[in-house]
Amino acid sequence: MPVIVLRGMVISMLVVLITFLAPVNISRGQGAPSPEIIFISPPVGVALPLDQAIQVQYGVSGGAAALELTVDDTQLAMGWAQPGQVVARTWAPATFGPHCLALRALDARGNVVRKVERRIMGLVRGSRVRLNVGIGEPCTR
Repeated sequence: MPVIVLRGMVISMLVVLITFLAPVNISRGQGAPSPEIIFISPPVGVALPLDQAIQVQYGVSGGAAALELTVDDTQLAMGWAQPGQVVARTWAPATFGPHCLALRALDARGNVVRKVERRIMGLVRGSRVRLNVGIGEPCTR
């Protein structure tokens, strides 16, 4: 009889461990969680002179993802990123006016699962780099 009780306790403990250690959405059959993507830099609302290069840094958390960085709907970079990895690219505005940096996380089929945007203002040559409060909102494309 003690062997049966001990065996039952071991099975119960295994069930509890598996329940708490397994990700909730995988145990429900929904697949891996969608990754969270972020821009690290440039800051929100940055305005810089034409041809002034700026480092665009971004990353992912919550799961590995294929990331696509676009500027005004033109691909600047595409690659795979692991959670906690910071990716950096250099970019400079070539034309005056607002520009839209967009970061997209893609699934295995190429579908967009997350998207974040950052608007950058290109200024005339000779201007100083500055923050513009009015350009911090998302792009309007």
